Amino acid sequence: MSRVFLNSEVLRLLARAALDKGLTAAGLAIGSTASKYKTANTLTYLINGIAFTSGHADINPDSDTAEKCTFLVSINPSGTFKTTQSAIVPAADADPDVPAVPAGESPVGDIVVETDASTKFTPATTNLSAAGITDTYRDLSWPDTGDDSLSF
Repeated sequence: MSRVFLNSEVLRLLARAALDKGLTAAGLAIGSTASKYKTANTLTYLINGIAFTSGHADINPDSDTAEKCTFLVSINPSGTFKTTQSAIVPAADADPDVPAVPAGESPVGDIVVETDASTKFTPATTNLSAAGITDTYRDLSWPDTGDDSLSF
């Protein structure tokens, strides 16, 4: 049996993962306007251990052009959604790590957007269902990769 020693950073992440997280699946999907994404389900989530809910919403991704990147979707106590973009990588690379969860927000899910060689993606402008765009949606309770990952 091996021992795992918990340092202050690991303890901070464990506490944050317990207090700031989604309790139900948001059901991230393409929005009613194809340049937006939406939550298909009513979302119940925690911020600092306090429970909140948010209904269905169409939301604009709000980041830069990418060949392949991951957008973390998070929500704050007032129900405002935010997208945080990962590093941009070549489309042939593995999916980029999930960006860090902004302070005071709960992760909802992530969206990986990949373009082909002839297509550029501009958030809130390019349709997520456009030719040359591949989009993958995932509900998250807490990120499994990146700076906030609890994998150690």
